[in-house]
Amino acid sequence: MGAILMTSLLAVAEASTSITKSDDALGAKLTKSSALKAMKVGQSLVYRGVEPSHKTIEVILTKTKSGLIALDGTCTSKGEVVTLKRTQLICVSQGSVYQASSGAVVLGPNGSSKDSIPPLNRYTITEKSGWIWIK
Repeated sequence: MGAILMTSLLAVAEASTSITKSDDALGAKLTKSSALKAMKVGQSLVYRGVEPSHKTIEVILTKTKSGLIALDGTCTSKGEVVTLKRTQLICVSQGSVYQASSGAVVLGPNGSSKDSIPPLNRYTITEKSGWIWIK
């Protein structure tokens, strides 16, 4: 997570937002809370950016019945970024499929068992001063 603190992320298909390192205890500031009020249960937003090492990073923010979850958008098989397709996250290089609502594996790489790779990593979310923070 340290590298994500040093970068800016843009919301795909949403207004641009940036992550800033403002409070190490909270992590990284992702987006304004008010920007998420119109989100419906099951809807996801993708935030993309580039680490100082030039590696592309991605955070998937999904509204569930129990609240918001934030997932690392990097496939756990080969480290490629995933693509949002409705309610699933798909690794275009090997076809791994994950649930956007939990990060759980639906299908492993190249059609293998869902037990062949771990789920997507999950960030901790905090809301403070009108902002969503991830760590």
